[in-house]
Amino acid sequence: MRPLHLTLAPLALTAVVLWSGPALSQTLDQLFQQGNAAQDSGQYAAAEQIFRQVIRRDPQSAEAYNNLGNALADQNQLEAAIRAYNQAIALDPNYAEAYNNRGYALQLQGQLELEIASHQTAIRLDPNNTRAQADLREAQRLMDLRKSSPTGG
Repeated sequence: MRPLHLTLAPLALTAVVLWSGPALSQTLDQLFQQGNAAQDSGQYAAAEQIFRQVIRRDPQSAEAYNNLGNALADQNQLEAAIRAYNQAIALDPNYAEAYNNRGYALQLQGQLELEIASHQTAIRLDPNNTRAQADLREAQRLMDLRKSSPTGG
């Protein structure tokens, strides 16, 4: 049997990250780094809370809303993720990454037409965005499969 303190250690670390609060000495850049690190390590709920802290401190940050959308999408909270991406786009209508990320969330909902439109906008804003180009090709492939299925999609 594992000692209790080892079992709780990851929770204690998460609690420190989540409840250390936005200390005045902690910069937005540091919060972004913490949020990105949590996201990268699969701690999506922790990332969500950190990006919510960033948004409380800087409600005009399109990047924070985009990153919040990523954390929510990774928790399968697709409606909330799409709202976050939409807020990022409202704050910065030229934010190609937010359009592309919204497209992916729409794909997970099965909304291929809207997904394709989001990826197309991302590519129009950033013609060299190879990820958006690949995502658009995949969405179009899925749309073709849907159209050729016996149910006619």
